[in-house]
Amino acid sequence: MRGASDAGIYVGQSEFVHVKNCLVQECVAGCEIGNCKSTDVYDNEFRNNAGGLLIFDMPNLPVIPNGYKTRVYNNFIHDNNHSNFAPSGNIVANVPPGSGVIVLSASEAEIFNNEIKDNNIMSLGIISYTGLSLLDPSLTYNDAAYNPFIYLISLHGNEISKQNVYPADQNALSDLLISSVPDPADLPVILFDGILAPNTSDDLRKICIDQPANDLVYNVITDTVMDMTTFDCTISPLPVVEIDVPSLP
Repeated sequence: MRGASDAGIYVGQSEFVHVKNCLVQECVAGCEIGNCKSTDVYDNEFRNNAGGLLIFDMPNLPVIPNGYKTRVYNNFIHDNNHSNFAPSGNIVANVPPGSGVIVLSASEAEIFNNEIKDNNIMSLGIISYTGLSLLDPSLTYNDAAYNPFIYLISLHGNEISKQNVYPADQNALSDLLISSVPDPADLPVILFDGILAPNTSDDLRKICIDQPANDLVYNVITDTVMDMTTFDCTISPLPVVEIDVPSLP
């Protein structure tokens, strides 16, 4: 798949999903998993898009207000530095060129054993809708069923690296990220807005990161590198997504 001004692969408000063995390039987003329950994304290659893979929950959707349980593993997500050519007003127009994986307001996501390489702005971003609206105040919503926060995110065993070269074409969000550091080498590969759900137990809002020590976490709201001990925790692995397909008569 190539050339989509939104997502090359889009799965939305669905349950029990497999996305596998796909090659997507030259799209705004290689793959979007939106407001889905129980999804496995594996053995894919997402390359030369503005953003490789987006896992998100968006407000004002009637079927599944909040998704959960997404496993992302054994994918090659690389060189997603294409310009963002989404139409103005489209939510993916906010995706910074140079994004590998973005987790936005998702719950129970496990990202492991992926090669995430040479996505030169936001190699891996963990963002709440609340944080996104702080970065872009025009992104408001009115949906009592929607939860804008992120819960139970586990990153482990991924190879994450980037070149210290900014993509040629930028948008407002990537300009903001770039302006926060004096040099591209100073922007760590994991970006986080640092916003967790208020009035919620720590066990339910954990962000656990078991990555090499050089995979520092950068708070995009406060422009600071976060202490990795904040993310020293474990979450039970998510189950394999089983799809029961009835036999033909």
